[in-house]
Order: sequence, then C-alpha cells, then structure tokens
Amino acid sequence: MCTEWDSPIIMKWDGETTVIHNAREAIHFLEGQAPTRRGYLYSLARRRCEANLDAPEASKSARLAFHAAVCEIGMFPQERL
Repeated sequence: MCTEWDSPIIMKWDGETTVIHNAREAIHFLEGQAPTRRGYLYSLARRRCEANLDAPEASKSARLAFHAAVCEIGMFPQERL
C-alpha cells in the first residue's frame, strides 16, 4: 500500500522537472538519481519511505526525510515544506 503525500515534492535540475508524489516514487528516485551519493539523510529517507509503503500514517515523516535527503545531495526542491 502506498498513499500519496499531502503535497508532492517538485525538483528542477538539468532542465527537467521531477515530481515525487509518494514513498514508492521517492525510493525509485533515490535509487536512480543518487546511487553514489549516500549520506546519513539518504539512509534515513530510504528507511522512512520503506516504512511508509506499509504504514500510511508514516507519510509525513517519509516526505520530510526525502526532502532532507534531496537537499543533502544538492538537488534543492522548488517548494516549501
């Protein structure tokens, strides 16, 4: 089960826009876009997003952790929390 986040995270980089709506998309993004940039926040985001796959109530913490991980790797989201 994967629920949509309250609001998506929108990133613009390299002339493209990427919109992340839920934990499944966030995990896919982290695996594909940040495979060699794995810091503490990346690991935290992976754990929180994986937990959110089974627990809809964990969506806020998963979204916040993903936002932080994206900032950690230098891809700054275009929206506010």
